[in-house]
Amino acid sequence: MLKIDRNLKHSVSLILVMNLTMLLGANFEQDIEKVFSFEKNNNAFASEKLHNSRESEEEAQRLQFLKDEQAKEQALKEEQKKARLSAYFSQLQQALQKEKNAHEEKLAIAYIDKATGQVIEVNGESQFFAASTIKIPIAMRIADLIEEKKISWATEIVETEEDYEEGTGVIAGDGREKYTIEELVRDSIVYSDNIAKNMLIRQITPSYKETVKNIYQRYLPNNVTSGENSFSALQLAKILDNLSSERDRNASYEKIYQYMKQTIYHERLETSETKGKVAHKIGSNGSYFHDIGIFEGNYPYVLVVMTDEMPNATDVISEISNIVWRLQEKEYPRE
Repeated sequence: MLKIDRNLKHSVSLILVMNLTMLLGANFEQDIEKVFSFEKNNNAFASEKLHNSRESEEEAQRLQFLKDEQAKEQALKEEQKKARLSAYFSQLQQALQKEKNAHEEKLAIAYIDKATGQVIEVNGESQFFAASTIKIPIAMRIADLIEEKKISWATEIVETEEDYEEGTGVIAGDGREKYTIEELVRDSIVYSDNIAKNMLIRQITPSYKETVKNIYQRYLPNNVTSGENSFSALQLAKILDNLSSERDRNASYEKIYQYMKQTIYHERLETSETKGKVAHKIGSNGSYFHDIGIFEGNYPYVLVVMTDEMPNATDVISEISNIVWRLQEKEYPRE
């Protein structure tokens, strides 16, 4: 086969085009120019499209790289934060264990960090007679019934002889016969009124023991009780954690929380350092001295301290409260 020189082929093409132009006239020449112009523009457009496509692909790769790097950086920060939190909780555990070791008497402590849910306990599962700390879960069960529309804050309850109980409170001897649910909840928490507590119990179940069982079923479903007023520090901490977590969505729980802040008993967990920053409820009976509270600092937490046969128990509880408060405010890992 003959090999035709490329320049020769191009020359022949030009000659053919010129001859056709002469034969067909000026309009054909213009049409040919349009064809060549269109092809030139089309090639330029294709080239620009390819260039833009490459740029888009490179930009997508760059953005994906930045995204991957940010994810790695975030993961690293999370790991570092977990490590700092772990070190902090170990420090807090050691501090609480040291307090327990310093006292031969029965002492239990339970702490729950609100941000992480981390639980720290020392002897936290030991059962104690809960004394007046039970008035908080009783009030919570009343609040549940109010939210369920079974009773209201304005519902009036008539006092009976069976409701009478000696001890703390303001109802005994006041001459009144009936009280609203709101007044009873307030008095049972703010003044730790025993008569108010007993009147509230009747709204939950017919008996004290059945009410304790009802509380366990509602807040501690995996625990068993005989119906006695017996709770561990860890159990009471979980109940308070529930109150704290739900109060933003439950107006009735928020009311209980505010009554806890209005208590007339400014002692134990409430110290000169924690005053105004803790909603708490004390409990005392015979050799038992307790306090349960929700703290509002920069890093909120729940703290329960229960004691039995401990000299200067109120001072010991205050000391533990200050230890936890200082650590939580000063040593808790920042972002």
